[in-house]
Parts: sequence; structure tokens; C-alpha cells
Amino acid sequence: MDTLIVKLPLDLVQLKRDLPAYAAALVRELEKAIFDLSLRDVDINTSLATAQADLDTAEAALATAQGDISDLESAVSGLSVLVSDDAYGSGWNGEGAVAPSQNAVYDKVQTLMALTGANLAIGSDADGDMYYRASSVLARLAKSTANFKLFMNAGATAPEWANGIKIGTFTRAMDAATGDVAYTGVGFKPSHVVFLTRVETASMVIGVDDGTNHYCVAIYLTSVYFNSSAHSLYAIEAVGKTQRGIIKTLDADGFTLTWTREGATASANATVYYIAFR
Repeated sequence: MDTLIVKLPLDLVQLKRDLPAYAAALVRELEKAIFDLSLRDVDINTSLATAQADLDTAEAALATAQGDISDLESAVSGLSVLVSDDAYGSGWNGEGAVAPSQNAVYDKVQTLMALTGANLAIGSDADGDMYYRASSVLARLAKSTANFKLFMNAGATAPEWANGIKIGTFTRAMDAATGDVAYTGVGFKPSHVVFLTRVETASMVIGVDDGTNHYCVAIYLTSVYFNSSAHSLYAIEAVGKTQRGIIKTLDADGFTLTWTREGATASANATVYYIAFR
């Protein structure tokens, strides 16, 4: 509160005359002081009320945070129960509520990928065996005989071992009619065939055929040479008297030849040797 200082004159008459004014001034000063005090009380009360409200809000927020922390701790505690570091084994079978830890998974992967191969066994395994995918699983192909080669089977479903080469022979009657003849006993469906065709004392012809391309090189009577890109077999008895052949189809156990007779050939036989490649 401000200090009120009132100076009194030495002249009592003057004092008597001025006293009402001094008194009035004093009353005004007192009223102003009282008014200022009342305003200050209002401000203090308002500040106290605001502070109390802020404190109540902070206490409520703190209580909420403590509840959230408690819920989080419970959740974390529950999660720790749902993760297991147990090594892979029969205990994993059927377990749907507990997940393996990263460490447990890593250990199992390392075991499966061991370089020794001791963990890959599909029954009667032996050195030299091979493995291939069969209906979404691994199947074993046992090792084969020395120098056999790996082929795809006839059904194109799995690999298999085979020699893959067949040497054979047959004859063709020079007076046989034009037509198709199937030759079997090869043991597989060939991809290429080499022919050596001979008519005694007359001709020798070497031909190759893959069912699409037909070529041969011929010698007739030791002095006449020619080649053909239309036939792989050429049996020459005499000029204008021949049996010419090509592969019509490559079959599961051999091949079918289309023979064409040219001229009035005699009853002699042409001998054919072949090498078939799988």
C-alpha cells in the first residue's frame, strides 16, 4: 500500500480552513487503496483457480500415462511368453501360439545348410547319386553304370541314365515296293541316325538323318560320286535302278523309313548299318 503523507501547515487557521480538503483527500486515497487491494485479491483468486485447474489436468494426464505404462508392461510381459528360444525339435510340431526366436531359427538354418550334407538323406543314398524335384519333393536318382549319360525320360517327367547309342543293321530288298517300314529294337527314341548303305559290287552310301534333314554322300562302281540333300539312304543297283529312303518318323523304339523304289530293280538285297543317337 502506498504511504500517504499529509503536510500540516503551521498556521492553525489555515489548518482549520484546509482540514476538510485534507480529510477529503485522505478519504479518496484510502478508497483508492482499498479498491486496489480488492483488484489484487480478484487477480490472485483467478490465478489460484487457474493453477488449480492446471494441476488437476496434469494429475489426470499422469494417471492416464501410468495406466498406459502398466498396459504396455503387461503386453511386453505377454509377448515374452509367446517367443521361445527352444531348439528345433518335435516340440515345435503343432505349436501355434509360440513363435521361435531369431536365434532358434538361425541355429536350425545353419544345421540344414551344413556343408557336410549329413542332413540330406532320401533313403539308400550313395556316392554319385543325384537328386531332382519330383511332385514338389526331392527324389533320388541312383548312380548308373560307368560312362552312361543323363537323359530325360520318354514322358519328360524325370531324368534317367542310359547309354544313348545303338548300333544295328537290317536289309532292304531291291525289288520291294515303295512304302513305309518301321524298324524297332533301338531301345529308345533316337534324335539322329547315321546310315551306311551298301549294295554288293555296286554302291556304298553314307547318310545322316534327324527326321527333318536328309543327306547322303554316295560312290557308285568305284568311280562315280554324288551327294543328295533329299535322301539319307541310297541303294544303287544300276543307273536308274535304286531304293531311296528317308526317316519319316522317330519312334519310341526306333524309326520309320519311307522307301521309294526307282526302276526295275532286281531281287538282290541292300545291307544297311546304322548308328542311332538318343
